[in-house]
Amino acid sequence: MPLMLPTQRPVRLVLADWCLAPIRWLVLSMPPALQSDWKSLPLPAKRVELSLKHTFTQSEMDFIRNGVIPRQMEDKWFISFADDALHFHRGWTGFCIYIARFAHPAAST
Repeated sequence: MPLMLPTQRPVRLVLADWCLAPIRWLVLSMPPALQSDWKSLPLPAKRVELSLKHTFTQSEMDFIRNGVIPRQMEDKWFISFADDALHFHRGWTGFCIYIARFAHPAAST
């Protein structure tokens, strides 16, 4: 989905793979984020579920599984991967805001 600016005109953000390579290296060189690394409160009972379908490459999944640990006050999110799900917690409060569940692709025969 393209990024929408206040003018409501779609804008496509394209980053060349060579731009992302240093970021991937930096993230993948750090130990993965674990839920025990940060204050992590459970997802509230009142919530909405959305279904999305997207396929990720193995290198994208390696990047996703690594998660994010906040390093400074400006870092808003603590993100960890556990039980085939990506958990998004607010950095300051630890409130769980999103959980993205991943399914393994069906084996083709």
